[in-house]
Amino acid sequence: MKRILAGTLALSIILLLLLLINGYLGSPQEQNAQEQNSQLETISIRAPNGTIYARLANTSLSRAQGIMHESYLCDNCGMLFAFSDSQIRSFWMKNTLIPLDIIFIYENFSVEGISNATPCASDPCPIYQSAHAVKYVLEINAGSSSLFGIREGTVLGIAPASQPI
Repeated sequence: MKRILAGTLALSIILLLLLLINGYLGSPQEQNAQEQNSQLETISIRAPNGTIYARLANTSLSRAQGIMHESYLCDNCGMLFAFSDSQIRSFWMKNTLIPLDIIFIYENFSVEGISNATPCASDPCPIYQSAHAVKYVLEINAGSSSLFGIREGTVLGIAPASQPI
């Protein structure tokens, strides 16, 4: 009986170590970012080739945190940064672990432009900036803009996730 318990304990420890090594449990920063972002309101964004479900970052804290320290973003997920006014917007990828498409959106929900952004672990990190004043910025997985049919001039539909678009 003692051998079975010792074997089970040893196997459990090995599995836990493998999970930690492979990042399944995530770093404390990843866990904290995912916990904070899971509390954000989710909205639906209709694009020509599908719907994106985006967490709404509409406070200074949620916009500053963004998708930093997150190691995974589902295929039709993203984050919509909403501002109270239209300005030229600048984003960077410091501590962002996954490549993203940064989509700059005018107040009328038409796309101003798209930047393909890569993760950045240390300074100096490149700055991704809109060419014109925009009110919204959508971040989705890199390459997803083309899959969803999003390009400059595309008009997006935006609604709470609980309501049809």
